[in-house]
Amino acid sequence: AEPGVIAETRTLDAIHITKSDTDDLVTIVEVVSPSNKTEADSVAQYQDRRSRLVVNQGVNVVEIDLTRSVKRLFNHPLTTAYPYHVSVYLPGRWPYVIGTHINEPLKRIALPLRGEVVPIEIQTAYNYAYQQVSVGAHILRDKKYNLKNLPFPSLLTADERKNAMQAVEAWKAELERLRDHSEK
Repeated sequence: AEPGVIAETRTLDAIHITKSDTDDLVTIVEVVSPSNKTEADSVAQYQDRRSRLVVNQGVNVVEIDLTRSVKRLFNHPLTTAYPYHVSVYLPGRWPYVIGTHINEPLKRIALPLRGEVVPIEIQTAYNYAYQQVSVGAHILRDKKYNLKNLPFPSLLTADERKNAMQAVEAWKAELERLRDHSEK
């Protein structure tokens, strides 16, 4: 950075979709993080903010929860039946929930706008984001990707957990092998 200029790294908390001519907020797409669920106060604050947006301001909220946590931001039979789910909140309507099982691609959703919807391929967006943030590098560098370091209980069965951890270990070994091969 130049002298006198402060470089700031911004993090994206949510995607805000606004009406182009008025800048009015139409839809918020929120990817739930574990920090939204670790403390009861955080959960209550998040739920209150979501309710104010939908009820008081008439904003659509799309909540993508891929945390596989037993703690839920919305208690509904589908959020407990599926480890991954998307909840769509529309003003004046009961939330719509789309669930996905482990080892299934994330389902397409209808992104609500004003008077129309746009189909969104969640799996494609997830794959792209995953590649962009180099999750593999974080796992290798952090060395904390294991069951005891999860901030909340997992919904995975013992077999699913074992298979997932074996897949991560195999993936880490392959990344290490590729790194060693590229350095030669």
